[in-house]
Amino acid sequence: MRGGYIENSHVYRVDVSAIGGPLLLVDYNYGEGNTGAYLPTVTDINLGHWNVTSATQGWNIQGYANDPVGTVRLVDVTIDSALKKANIATNVSDLELTKVVIAGVEQ
Repeated sequence: MRGGYIENSHVYRVDVSAIGGPLLLVDYNYGEGNTGAYLPTVTDINLGHWNVTSATQGWNIQGYANDPVGTVRLVDVTIDSALKKANIATNVSDLELTKVVIAGVEQ
């Protein structure tokens, strides 16, 4: 692990036709995995007012048990079509979904 910080990120008012993966991907297990001395910090991630025609997955968020992902907020997010993969949220301190609709179903 190389450590590092992603904090206080805000991405608003996005319209997109197709996403070939998850709308949001935070994967601590990517690359070398849970080895090394420096833990990453990811928190206060905010996505709002997104309109997506299709996405493979809504979110794939995977932290470590000893270093969870912090707060992630999705507000007014719509994915029109059904997902091909189930959403994943493991080792996340706070996942807040407000008016998140996938294939017509509020999450």
